[in-house]
Amino acid sequence: IRNYRLQFIRAFGGFSVKTGRGGPNNTEQLLKVPCRYGDPSRIAATIVRGNSENKSLTVPFITCFISNLAMAAQRRQDPFFSKTVQVNERKYDEQLQRYTNEIGNRYSVDMFMPVPYDLTMQVDLWTSNELQKQQIMEQILTLFNPSIDLQTGTNAIDWTQLTIVELTDINWSSRSIPVGTENDID
Repeated sequence: IRNYRLQFIRAFGGFSVKTGRGGPNNTEQLLKVPCRYGDPSRIAATIVRGNSENKSLTVPFITCFISNLAMAAQRRQDPFFSKTVQVNERKYDEQLQRYTNEIGNRYSVDMFMPVPYDLTMQVDLWTSNELQKQQIMEQILTLFNPSIDLQTGTNAIDWTQLTIVELTDINWSSRSIPVGTENDID
């Protein structure tokens, strides 16, 4: 679950917003939007604020957290299925420090049918104005069209290395953070 969570957070880690002119040669400045795991509990919010109500949160900001984990029975196939795969490595020449065209070690790998789960994650965008929210959403909607594939491993025989992340249930709000509407952050 940790690897899926980290990959998911990385998918939202490269966005930027325009902040206006003021860069070199009076060019438009781009501000990177940080993304991190953020449990929505009040204790986590207190820690983020440095245990002080006088410290304001920095925006724009993206937080992601796990909201649900459920077994996907409709995607379950044969639960007792196993498959044996023969793997041949290429021979490695220690003197030349490279692989040759000859067959090296041979392995037999037993693969068992994985159990399918649906992991639901929530992404919260923290912005100080409507323009920031629109800029970030434009980048997210373009990327997700409506889904992306995440590769969670590099093993060639791992049949669970590819995961689909699908964008669903966009909740567009106007100043409705759970802590109250007196805060300028949306």
